[in-house]
Amino acid sequence: MNLKFFIKLLIAPALGVIIMLIPMIMFIRAVSAPDLVTAQAPGITPFEVTEADSYTVWRLSAGVMGDNEFRVESDELPAGLAIHIRRSDDGTTVPLQESMGSTQSSSGSPTKISLAKAQLSPGKYELVGTTSGETVGLTVSKSVGSLQGFATGMMLLFLGILVLAGGVIYAVIAILRKVTSSSSQTSAS
Repeated sequence: MNLKFFIKLLIAPALGVIIMLIPMIMFIRAVSAPDLVTAQAPGITPFEVTEADSYTVWRLSAGVMGDNEFRVESDELPAGLAIHIRRSDDGTTVPLQESMGSTQSSSGSPTKISLAKAQLSPGKYELVGTTSGETVGLTVSKSVGSLQGFATGMMLLFLGILVLAGGVIYAVIAILRKVTSSSSQTSAS
């Protein structure tokens, strides 16, 4: 069996692995996106967006803000918590879409609970948070993704698995044929 034969056999499995890596890399990049700003409510915190995208406002479960240390023991939102994002230049309020369910992220410490999402374009903004007393830690980061992005990633992953499995099956069949054909040729001699 020659080297060309083995290279041909490895093309499909290698392609399958590459296709499977694409959604994994996309997911890791999305989850590990750094926070744009960390703030506390009540308060107003300026931040800047450099890339148009969907961003999520999160409530932090624990942290230190200035001289204040806080820890939240419950997923319940504090009474009177209101948040909004406004443009610094003209004070226009950006529409927020409430998060569905209770999305949590704990890719490190502390755990974050999503509150809302917003489509932001490049520019300067202010995160405004009000409460009826209790200090709340907030952060803004790029959204992990949409359902459509998740579905695309899963389809790529499935396609990669199919290509990998098909390539491995093809390679096994081709090797078996090569071995049986070479053994029948040696017995005929």
